[in-house]
Amino acid sequence: MTALGLLIRIWGLGKLGLVHFDEGIYAIAGLWPLRPGGLDPIAVPYAPPGFPFLIGLFYLVFGPSDAAAILVSIIAGTLAVPVSAWLARRTFGPGAGATASALAALSGFHVAFSRMALTDATFTLAWLLGLIAAQRFLEKPNPATAVLLGLATGLAQLVKYSGWTVGIAVMLTAAAITILDPSRRTTADQRRVWGWGLLAAVVAAIVYAPWYRFVETHGGYAGLMAHHRGYMGTPASWLPHWALQIEQASVLSGGFSWNLAAVVAAAVGIWIVGAGEPTNGESEGPRSGRMRGDRRRIEDSAPDALPNPVAPSSGPSGHLPPRGGKAVIPLLVLGAATVVAPTTLWWIGLALAAFAWRDASPGLRLLAVAWVGLSVLTPFYHPYARLWLPIQALGWIAVAGIVGELIRPAEAPRWRTPFVLACCVAAVVQTFLMGPLFGKVGDRAGLLAPSDSLRTSTSRALADLPEAAPGLRVLARPPVSFYIGGRAAARVEPDVEGLLRVPGGAWALVDAAQLRQSGDVDGLVARLSQGWERVGEYPTSLNLPTQLDVDPGAAARPRPREADAPLWLFRPRPGVR
Repeated sequence: MTALGLLIRIWGLGKLGLVHFDEGIYAIAGLWPLRPGGLDPIAVPYAPPGFPFLIGLFYLVFGPSDAAAILVSIIAGTLAVPVSAWLARRTFGPGAGATASALAALSGFHVAFSRMALTDATFTLAWLLGLIAAQRFLEKPNPATAVLLGLATGLAQLVKYSGWTVGIAVMLTAAAITILDPSRRTTADQRRVWGWGLLAAVVAAIVYAPWYRFVETHGGYAGLMAHHRGYMGTPASWLPHWALQIEQASVLSGGFSWNLAAVVAAAVGIWIVGAGEPTNGESEGPRSGRMRGDRRRIEDSAPDALPNPVAPSSGPSGHLPPRGGKAVIPLLVLGAATVVAPTTLWWIGLALAAFAWRDASPGLRLLAVAWVGLSVLTPFYHPYARLWLPIQALGWIAVAGIVGELIRPAEAPRWRTPFVLACCVAAVVQTFLMGPLFGKVGDRAGLLAPSDSLRTSTSRALADLPEAAPGLRVLARPPVSFYIGGRAAARVEPDVEGLLRVPGGAWALVDAAQLRQSGDVDGLVARLSQGWERVGEYPTSLNLPTQLDVDPGAAARPRPREADAPLWLFRPRPGVR
C-alpha cells in the first residue's frame, strides 16, 4: 500500500507546479540555505519553520525548483500510509492496519494535498506520529514516553501552528480516563500521568522556543496571534463552516472511482492479513500482546501490538479468524457507504467516540477525544478545505477499527453494529442532500491533473518581455515571483493601487487571481487600461484545492469562473507618466 501511495502521489511529477498563494511563500522561504540571513521572515504569518526547513534540505539535494518543494509533501504523504497502518493496528489489532493503509494510500483528499507544496501533508504525518507517541505515554507514563511525547508535540507545532492540539488531546484524554476508568483513579496513577505530562509539556516548549524567539524579533507573537484570530468565526458561523468543509471533503474525495478503489484495496489487504495470521491457536510470537486484569499494564515485547480495545478476543490475542456470515452484511454496508458517501469517514468517527465511552483502552479514548476536539474546533476557523485533513485521517483509523472489530471472532455488544449502520445511512442521506456529488467531481480537473500552468505562463511572459524594458512590476501570487527568480529585474507590488497611480516606465505582469482579492476584476482591468496597454495574455488555471481555498463555496459549483486565472503582460501607454 505504501508503494501504491507513492506511485499515485508522484505521478506526473514533471507536470506539477506551484499554484496556491501559500506555496510560493513556502518555496521562497525554503531558499534559507542559499541566501544570506537564513530563513526569510515572510513565512511567519503562514506557518512555523518546519516545512520550509525541509524544503531547504531538498533544495540542497535536488536544487531549488518547484518539484523539489512539492517532493517534500509527496514523501510525507507517502509515509502517512504506513504510519496510519501502525496507528490503526496498535489500537485495534490485526486487520485494522490493512484497512487504514488502503484508505490512506487511495484517499483522494490526501493525495490532492500531497501533490502541493503546502504544509498539510507534512502536518498530517506529524499529527499521526504525535498520536502514536501520545498513546505510548498514556499506556505507560514514564520519563522516556514523556520526552517522546514532548518531542512529537513540539515538532508538530513546528510544522503548523495547530500542533499544540496533540498535547491538549492528551490532557483531555487523561481527564476522561480518570472519570471513566475507576482503576486509574489512584493517587499514584494520577501522579505519573500529570507529573510526567508536565515534563512532556516542558520538552515541547523547549523544542518550540527558538521559533517563538524568532517571531518575537520579527513582529512579535502577539501580533501573530492577532492575525490568526482574524480568521476565527463565531458560534453562528460554526454550522455553515462545518457544512462547507464536509462538502469540500466530498468533492476532494475524487469521486466514485477513487472511493471504490480504496474499498477494494482494503478488502484485498484484509484478505491477505487473514490468510497470513495464525487462526488455530498458535502463538504469534513476539508480536502477541495481552491485557492484564486492570488493563493498567501491557505485557508485550513489541508494544505496537495491542489487543482489540473495544471487543476483547475470546481466543489468543493477535489472531484473525473470520466471524463468518455475521460480519458480511455490516461490512458490505460500510463498504458501499464509503464508496457512495465520502462523508462516511466523518460519521464513523462518531461511532469511534461512542465506543470509547466505556471499557476502552487509553489509545482508543485518545483517538475519540482527538476526533471530537478537532470536529468541534476546526469549523470555528475559516473553512479552508485543507484544515479538515487530520479529521479525514482519523476517519481512516475509525473505519479501520470498525472493520477490525467486525472481522474478529468475539461478539461485539449488540448496539454497536446498528449504530455503525445508522452512521452509514446518515452519511448517504447527507450526501444526497448535498446534491449530485459525482456530477460535480466529474466536471472538474482530476486530482492527478497537471498543475504547471503558472510556471509555463510565467516563462512565456518573460520571453515576451523586451530586453530593453527598464524592469517588471509584478502583481501576482508569490509562485510567480519564485518562477521569475532573478530572470528579470522585478519589483513586487503590494496591491493594485500602486499600478493605478504610477504607470512609470517599467512593464507590468498582473495575475487575475490576485486582482480578485482586490475587487471586481473587469472594473480594475478597465482602470488599468487607462494607463497601461495589455500586450499579452497567458492562461493559467487553479487546481481544485486552490479553488476551494480561494472560495470555499466553490464546492457547490461544477467549474467556477475563478478556476481560470490568466496572467496579463502590460506596457505603459505612450505619453502616460
